[in-house]
Amino acid sequence: MHIRTLSFCLAAVASLSLTGCGFHLLEPYPAGKTLTVQIVNQSAPLISNSLTQELQLREINTHGQSPDVELMLRGERVDNRLLAIDSELRAAEYQLEHTVEVSAKKGDKRGDWLVFTAIRDYTYDESNVLGKSQEQLLIRQTLREELAQRIVERYLYPVQVALLASPAVKVTPESQN
Repeated sequence: MHIRTLSFCLAAVASLSLTGCGFHLLEPYPAGKTLTVQIVNQSAPLISNSLTQELQLREINTHGQSPDVELMLRGERVDNRLLAIDSELRAAEYQLEHTVEVSAKKGDKRGDWLVFTAIRDYTYDESNVLGKSQEQLLIRQTLREELAQRIVERYLYPVQVALLASPAVKVTPESQN
């Protein structure tokens, strides 16, 4: 029985490796290392660090004399709201929300300010306060990383580069996903 299971697993692994699963790594920006992006932090210290890390992961240059694109960040807000209470009137569920406004400038054209928001709910258990505080920190970091990814994808990929500062294009927050 054990040999039959092992041979089945080996056959499954071999077939998956031959056919592939369709997963592909995200390609860096087509301009590669020649694109230079400057982050102008007007009042968004938390997301600017995550955005810098995201740009570096995608091999997009963040240092240079004259940037190709300036990403301006402002109005960063981090909210923690109570969503539910339990039968003993104690907090049972919270919602974390991280919001930032972003505008881009390419050359002498600047686009509209767009609002990017990431939201997560989490449960709260008073008997596990230390674990829940660690979970909250992890969720906050995840929200910042998600926002940074969405900002980079919105502003720095081929279709968007031609449109990012065009005043004729109006992007609603719903169309960011």
